Amino acid sequence: MNKKDFQEWQKYHYQIEKEYANRILLSPPNSEIRLKLMKEGYDKIKEITDQYSPGLSETGHTEILMSIIQKIVIKGGTVFDIGCAGGSLIKALFKKGYGIRGIDISLDYVKKAKEELELLGIDHYIECGDIKDYEYNGSVDCIVMDNVIEHLIPDTVISILKKCWRMLSNNGSIVILTPHKYAGPHDISYKFIPLGRKAEGFHFQEYSFTELARILKKVGFTEILGYSLYPGYYKKINLKPSVWAARKAEVFEKIMERTFLGNILKVDRRLTSSIVSIFFPGICIGVKNREE
Repeated sequence: MNKKDFQEWQKYHYQIEKEYANRILLSPPNSEIRLKLMKEGYDKIKEITDQYSPGLSETGHTEILMSIIQKIVIKGGTVFDIGCAGGSLIKALFKKGYGIRGIDISLDYVKKAKEELELLGIDHYIECGDIKDYEYNGSVDCIVMDNVIEHLIPDTVISILKKCWRMLSNNGSIVILTPHKYAGPHDISYKFIPLGRKAEGFHFQEYSFTELARILKKVGFTEILGYSLYPGYYKKINLKPSVWAARKAEVFEKIMERTFLGNILKVDRRLTSSIVSIFFPGICIGVKNREE
């Protein structure tokens, strides 16, 4: 595929995703229409990206997430992957001895994941569905949202995170990895609109670390952990999530928002990404009833 064709596909992708995003946001909350539009929209986008960039749905964060999970979940614990896409994390967790569950709203993604996981005999641990309506009998030790929360419609975020809180065992954790809003937009609209503008595609809302921490506390998580540096950029450093790092992120975000230094974030996308990675990376971990 030549450069011109690739750019035309991206433009078409942007137009379709923006159209579906608008329709979804205008649809009645908790309605069959909204669910139908979301499933239809994600399947349509996968169909488009498979034409010009196969595998675009995979975030490439499996290694980072495994590193995080191994630090906060004992081997043999159960991890639930919300928005599991092609099942890369599920496969890696299974091979390391963890219990696994996964869900994704896109039937096409789930079919792909099941094909990959069938060889290991674990394809039945993946389901197609909306976490908002999902019921699970039992509890899990960790819930992962890898580039998922920004895809949730804002009026559903609190109820979904409350459900996650209920699903977790005592001392269980939710791991949220999301593109930081300061460096956004991050969905396909970043190709077509300026740095700092609100995303127009399937990133219905992008978050700062402080916003994530506030929401997690609101739904009942008693401790918030963060990273002092983005672990994906510093793989040789054995970084561990901590309360200190979470507080550091909130302090630096406050400085950026309330002083002239915030103007630096509007200069260049790469510069902003670097600042975010060093001072307030978008990895937020909520702990349920953590025992000291």
